[in-house]
Amino acid sequence: MKKIFFAFGLYTLFSAHAFAQTYVWEHAYEPLKTNKVKFQDGSEILIKEEKNQEVEGRTLFIKQGSKKEFVKTRHTDDHVHVSAAYPSSDNAIVAVFSLSCAGNACHGSNIVVAYIHQNKLVINELDAVFNPEARLTFNIRDKELTQAEAIYLDVGEIDKLGDSILRKRSLLLGKGFIDSRFRSSFISLINVHPSKFFEDKNARSKLLNKIDSKAFKELRDSISVAFNTDVHMGRYVTFAGCMAHNCYDVNGIVVLDGFDGETWALNADKERKLSKFYGTKPLNLNVEYLMRNEFASQYELEIARKTNGLIVKFNNPK
Repeated sequence: MKKIFFAFGLYTLFSAHAFAQTYVWEHAYEPLKTNKVKFQDGSEILIKEEKNQEVEGRTLFIKQGSKKEFVKTRHTDDHVHVSAAYPSSDNAIVAVFSLSCAGNACHGSNIVVAYIHQNKLVINELDAVFNPEARLTFNIRDKELTQAEAIYLDVGEIDKLGDSILRKRSLLLGKGFIDSRFRSSFISLINVHPSKFFEDKNARSKLLNKIDSKAFKELRDSISVAFNTDVHMGRYVTFAGCMAHNCYDVNGIVVLDGFDGETWALNADKERKLSKFYGTKPLNLNVEYLMRNEFASQYELEIARKTNGLIVKFNNPK
């Protein structure tokens, strides 16, 4: 016999074989009055104030399991809060953090979800403005997160009448949130070494139709040492890194559109002051943002827009 009850956004399901719960979080809920969350395996996330030449605001720092040191993450903004922690902030299975900037240009909050997966603390960013209608749903079984999804998301798309098109993103545990339109054949390329993209005949096909084998090999070599592979905006997969034994001078990035396989790439050689940009379709603002944020900022490169793409300005270093 099963019993179902509702309390504080938590639907709890009991059965003879398992203990299952569904936790629903909405932006209207008040943030928790704490700057720290401790997980059931001993991992912790701490919100710290920072004020230096690089950043001024609040940043998430993480500590894995029984380790003692906290490591800085890239998740930082003017305002960062612990929005939810289930079942509690000192014994969490899953936690939600809200990040937002200050000023009139800021619209809503970005959301970060943290949980334990395969004995490791994982942080996944929703990469969307969390509008008032949106909500997060977490399925938990036997004290482990098994599924999560964000629904009614306003991702900036509008229909012919000018109305917002609300979308859904599902969490791939250990990988990130993806849109329902993300191709299943590209899922295996999320959070893996960039070499997997260059080996995948399906994923690389559109790029190889655009560039010759020499340019492809140069690009491949420029990302042979992985720096960052991730999924963004529920859609784009980035593969960024540098050349083995020449990491300071030669860097590269590939951005794959998980919806249709369109691809953009940029590599840079500081020593020779050369950069090459490739795109299987015209560059859009989202891809340009990713190349600046996931690539140029990490390798201290200055990128400028040109007619058919991007170029690295070596004579004007940051």
